[in-house]
Amino acid sequence: MVERAASYGIPRQDVIIDPLALAAGAQPEQVRETLQAIGLIKSELGCRTSLGISNISFGMPNRGFLNAAFLTMALAAGLDLAIINPLDERIMDTIRAAQVLLNQEGSARRYISIVGAKKLVHNAAVVTAAVPPSTSAVSAPIVTASKNTAAQDSVRRALYDAVMEGDQGGIIVIIDAALTQGIAPMAIVDGCLIPALDEVGRLYAQGIYFLPQLMQSASAMKSAMARLQPELKDVRAVDGQGTVVLATVQGDIHDIGKSIVALLLENHGFRVIDLGCDVSARDILAGARAHQADLVALSALMTTTMPHMKEVIDLFASEKYDCPVLIGGAATTGAFAQEIGAAGYGNDAHEAVREVRRLLSGNKNKGTS
Repeated sequence: MVERAASYGIPRQDVIIDPLALAAGAQPEQVRETLQAIGLIKSELGCRTSLGISNISFGMPNRGFLNAAFLTMALAAGLDLAIINPLDERIMDTIRAAQVLLNQEGSARRYISIVGAKKLVHNAAVVTAAVPPSTSAVSAPIVTASKNTAAQDSVRRALYDAVMEGDQGGIIVIIDAALTQGIAPMAIVDGCLIPALDEVGRLYAQGIYFLPQLMQSASAMKSAMARLQPELKDVRAVDGQGTVVLATVQGDIHDIGKSIVALLLENHGFRVIDLGCDVSARDILAGARAHQADLVALSALMTTTMPHMKEVIDLFASEKYDCPVLIGGAATTGAFAQEIGAAGYGNDAHEAVREVRRLLSGNKNKGTS
């Protein structure tokens, strides 16, 4: 059949084959066969597949659960076209979640927008507080003086929105427009980009924004800072925020949280040195000394690696290396930070940035021995 279609000029990828989903209540052994058939059709024939999902639950109670479970299995097997009831929220949520886990382009943004919208519907008060109208206090930093032209006001707002929306490509074009209109590089950073990033952090803390949005906004900010770096070079050299050395402690290989912290710190003007994961106390001390750290920030995700944070702090003390240590990570708490003698604790990436700012306020280049 596939060859016959090809003879008429129909490519394999335009051929759709349905291997049939039979009722699991009557022929349970056929469920696995159907799933295997999906994979074979795609790998051996190069065709797309379709299935009528609800057939699987015919004659069974609580059909929605069976349909959702089977749909998940079929999507994992490579199903392209699912015949489903689009009004079934469980099924639609299953599809959105599966698309995220299968890393389909744009799926995380779609998932977040829909899930976030559902949450906002149930929390209108939070929406009112979190989504700033153009006349709100959140917008105030963007319009810094009444003499600004309408064009400048527009581009400032566009810069703010580009960070909020994680628009990595568009933000470069907007920055070029801002520079052309005579907006100072530091005014772009302090008046537009950082306020937007702070707002993203606030929405993330409230559960209105989620991790992909946080990462996208941080990436947009990173793109913006890379574009502005030549313009800011002289300013940053004089007014740097300080040097922060980051490390995930020995025995721990998790670095997503640390990477977010590094990105945010760089975006706020800090010089960041990331020593990586699974770093021993001795190597952390050596790295801090080599880079003249103003502060060392440690990450640990697992309870089994938390004691290595204390090892670092104790080593600093025994070596008489005077440098504040900030800790964070899923396994850590503020109480644990106090217990081991850490100078500060960051519950999340944005709190970590606030703590770094607090600890280094007027206290740079403290790392000495």
